[in-house]
Amino acid sequence: MRSVEKLDINNKEHAGFLFDLAMACKDELIDDYENDIILMVDKMQRGIASGSIKAFLCSVKGEKCGAMWVEICPREIGEIHAAMLPKFRDFSGHAIAFLKLFIPFCFNTLKLRKLRAMVPTYLSRPERLLRAYGFRKVGLHKAETLRNGKPESVVELCLLKNQPRIPSRLKNQFKPQKDKKNG
Repeated sequence: MRSVEKLDINNKEHAGFLFDLAMACKDELIDDYENDIILMVDKMQRGIASGSIKAFLCSVKGEKCGAMWVEICPREIGEIHAAMLPKFRDFSGHAIAFLKLFIPFCFNTLKLRKLRAMVPTYLSRPERLLRAYGFRKVGLHKAETLRNGKPESVVELCLLKNQPRIPSRLKNQFKPQKDKKNG
């Protein structure tokens, strides 16, 4: 039902989807400082090509729905990012299910010791999702960015490799769903 695949910037279908995703999510991805979505996608593609960014496409029932990526920083720290097409932003559990795949990859395969997410305060839903997964608030950067000419704060969330992750109330939330036709 849900799957991830490594984003290949040389694959025209992947590159096209990445651009379409960026356009669909541009209100969440850009601010007054980084306000050109084409340059942002180009920067991401250059990071993927250089190996400083690892990115994956997320799919639901074979349909691409979003992307997750990690910028690899010094001292084994990764800054995670995600974007989902609006029609997949319901409460069906897709986002946390993809986090459950992506975060162990970051810790176990990439050997990162800490993950960080910088979430603008006007995006409360991603902050709640990350906190539900076990990320902890470590800072509030007041007036860190500008959006429509107004200062916006950014919440810094972190998850350490050895920190307990998914609270027990979420552990069994994502069991495979039965096919409604076959019971």
